[in-house]
Amino acid sequence: ELNVGGRRFTSSRHTLSQCPSAVLTDLVSGVPEEDGSYFIDRDPDFFGHVLSFLRDGEADFVPPESAQDCAALRREARQLGLPRLVELMDRRLAGRADAGEKQAVASDTRAPTTDSTSSCGPEPAAYAGAPIPANETQRIELLNSLNVMHTSPEHHYDCIADVIAALLDIPIVLVSLV
Repeated sequence: ELNVGGRRFTSSRHTLSQCPSAVLTDLVSGVPEEDGSYFIDRDPDFFGHVLSFLRDGEADFVPPESAQDCAALRREARQLGLPRLVELMDRRLAGRADAGEKQAVASDTRAPTTDSTSSCGPEPAAYAGAPIPANETQRIELLNSLNVMHTSPEHHYDCIADVIAALLDIPIVLVSLV
């Protein structure tokens, strides 16, 4: 369950994880609020459209009718890290025949500011995964040098101590009493 700007929405993790770079994917991977919901400080009036897009995909998505609502949905999609929905709204806005209506929403479709002194504004880029530890390359090279990475299944059990010793960077000795 999601609490979006005070309004409750229900969706599956699968739906919310449709776009790996999206803020929603990171959100549902985290810890929920005390009531079990995840809070998102966004406009609830357009979040239903976001869920429809994630559930139905681009082909079956029905966008808002007005250019102003399309621009607002584009802004929400940009903040939530949904580039396909942003592109869809860009195409929808570009296809509007009424130039006056386009002009009215022009301020809503501008690119996000990158002024680092501002306390408001767009969020930083969505989380893209854990950084690779600085010594990871050395650890993989060490495992490769032990010749234990790609061995026959029978040999795996013989290599366990070598692998653990390499990963922990401490010597390990196995003693069999049999």
